[in-house]
Amino acid sequence: MPLTVNGMGTAVVPSNGMVAWTDSIWTRSPDFDGMECMVFFFMPIFPYQAIHTFDWNGNQYRKIPIRWSVKLVLYCYLRRWLILSLVIGAIVLLVELLSPATDRKISDELTGAILLLLPLIGWFTLRYFDRRARLIRMILGRHKLGSSDPATWAETISGTVKSPREIYGKETFSQAAAELLQSGNFSSAMWAARFAVAKEDKQKGEKLTDLILDDINVKIALRRIKRKPSAWHEAVQSVRPEWN
Repeated sequence: MPLTVNGMGTAVVPSNGMVAWTDSIWTRSPDFDGMECMVFFFMPIFPYQAIHTFDWNGNQYRKIPIRWSVKLVLYCYLRRWLILSLVIGAIVLLVELLSPATDRKISDELTGAILLLLPLIGWFTLRYFDRRARLIRMILGRHKLGSSDPATWAETISGTVKSPREIYGKETFSQAAAELLQSGNFSSAMWAARFAVAKEDKQKGEKLTDLILDDINVKIALRRIKRKPSAWHEAVQSVRPEWN
């Protein structure tokens, strides 16, 4: 378990795929993909394990290993290091406001404002580009491995997945995904598409994923889930496959 003392040590740093499953915004502890990192003043310095975390209770949580990716590490660093820009910007502006009017410099005030706004723009941008990952997980639903995406699982977990014939009675996961979507079973279709990404043809699996997300019924279900995450079963009306 990571341990941080006075901002130094090891810690879990969130990266992407954040999904909360409680209706109240005040009690939400989202599941997410992240990194266990060595930190200095809470800032990530060296990442050493890629994980998906879930079932958070204070500082306690469950985790599974996931695959490393450039996006995972980049988002992890940006989310935390942008805080430094926010702090520095706030300090610069505070110093300027407390200084006599004759000593104030427009250039310093502008620098402080930019440093203050940069994190807000950065976090909004990260959330925008992370939207697809969140939507995929909302359709997959919460399962015994949290809200993890099968396409991100480490080989130790991915290797336990049954064949498409055993799970769906089809020759390939891609075939299963297409047929399940046509029948309206879009959660199982998403599972099959993400298994296709992980174990068959990544490009074809991603295209099937986009096809599922573009389905009108899926969009309706997603709107319901966003309003009330606890209504997942009612919105999706689908049974998750037994994959191992």
